Amino acid sequence: MGVQIEIDANGILHVLARDTKTGAEKTVAINSAVDLSDEAVDAMISESLNHAFDDMSERVWTESKLKAEEMLSAVAAAFERVGNSIDSIEKEIILRAFSLLREALGTNDSKRLQAANATLDDATQGLAAAIVQKAMQDATITGST
Repeated sequence: MGVQIEIDANGILHVLARDTKTGAEKTVAINSAVDLSDEAVDAMISESLNHAFDDMSERVWTESKLKAEEMLSAVAAAFERVGNSIDSIEKEIILRAFSLLREALGTNDSKRLQAANATLDDATQGLAAAIVQKAMQDATITGST
């Protein structure tokens, strides 16, 4: 989310809000009959920025949560498909990272959730390779018949 605030020579406050991901934007011009002090305008601008930062934090949390939920589902499906073909130590590392990610989902800590996402992502590199190898084997068997 990007916010641009400008006061023109006539004292009109122009606010532009742009969603940086979608490109959607909204412009508002405030032409008040009330004469506001510089302090009042500064306070309104500050409040607006605080809400923008809150909105950005909420967006980071939501995106991280969606990624976590997708990853947990994908890892569970991968274990069903090729879980028996990976090393027991690697499996334990993945299960530990899986558990940490589920725990992080129960918090409202974006940094913890992002770190847990990264940990599970790193831990599942071998699992992903096993899935690709299994898919290639299945395609070869299907193509041969």
